[in-house]
Amino acid sequence: MEQVIYAETRTPPQDKVSFEEFLEWLEEDTHAEWVDGEVVLKMPVSVEHQDINSAGVPEYWVIDPERRYAEFFQRDETGAYRTAFSGSEGIYRSRILEGFWLEVRWLWERPPVWDVLKQLGLV
Repeated sequence: MEQVIYAETRTPPQDKVSFEEFLEWLEEDTHAEWVDGEVVLKMPVSVEHQDINSAGVPEYWVIDPERRYAEFFQRDETGAYRTAFSGSEGIYRSRILEGFWLEVRWLWERPPVWDVLKQLGLV
């Protein structure tokens, strides 16, 4: 069995910091975000994926609003995750949430709620 070794995590600043101070603190291999003046440490995506896999999550989404890109993964019958959809536009249909579909561009374009409800057939 492969052993996973995690890099030592830097201690984030305890107080709120400016974005410039965050950039000074940040190192290339540090996985962190600056949110409302606070430093939030993030796990590498590969570690997050291992956690999702071990939990048996049947479907998960990775949304990147800055790049306007989404990836939707579904677990197949062998237990492996397969990309069900990836891109910036198009319709994603959930296998887990029966009947649920999503126009992916809605994630960044934010159309009027009434229009979305009409398209979903809810009004």
